Amino acid sequence: MIQRIQSVWLLVATVLALFSLKQTFFFGSVLGQPATPFMGTTNTPIMLMTILVGVFSFLLIFLYKKRRQQLWLTVLNLVLSLGLIAFYFVQINQQLGQIALGSIFVFAVPIFLLLAMKGIYSDRKLLKSVDRLRD
Repeated sequence: MIQRIQSVWLLVATVLALFSLKQTFFFGSVLGQPATPFMGTTNTPIMLMTILVGVFSFLLIFLYKKRRQQLWLTVLNLVLSLGLIAFYFVQINQQLGQIALGSIFVFAVPIFLLLAMKGIYSDRKLLKSVDRLRD
């Protein structure tokens, strides 16, 4: 299970998603108010969506025997992850400030999900070619 590269990518996506909860995504202020950090734990819907993406990535590791289902659920998780990034930007839209360095964790999750999708697809392709040789 863990010897497959996509399992490693999914595990990294899980860790990054959960690390992003405590990292500052944006540091800014609203109309003259003092500057405050915006993290994943400061907004309940963002926190719940981040936990969902992290747990979903972890659970996808255990679907290694059902590659087709794993691939489609990884695509769904990628859409959730991109939706999470869009939700972050909707929440910080009214504020003046700058994106913090800790936002790298949020932006890296979809990249690792794409790498996992590539690994799952190559596994499916390899198994199809082996099945053709057996017939």
